[in-house]
Amino acid sequence: MSFRSDEDETRPLAPTLGLIALLLLAFVGLSAVTDPAPQKVTIAGEASSAP
Repeated sequence: MSFRSDEDETRPLAPTLGLIALLLLAFVGLSAVTDPAPQKVTIAGEASSAP
């Protein structure tokens, strides 16, 4: 019975993580489309001010 309880606890997390991953992928994809030049992709966007 404990297995069932664990599943119920971790179940709502799966879709949330998937959504976050999808959003991240979409953001990176949009960034790549907006910047045709292949540059290092940094989460903080430090490479934006590259010479």
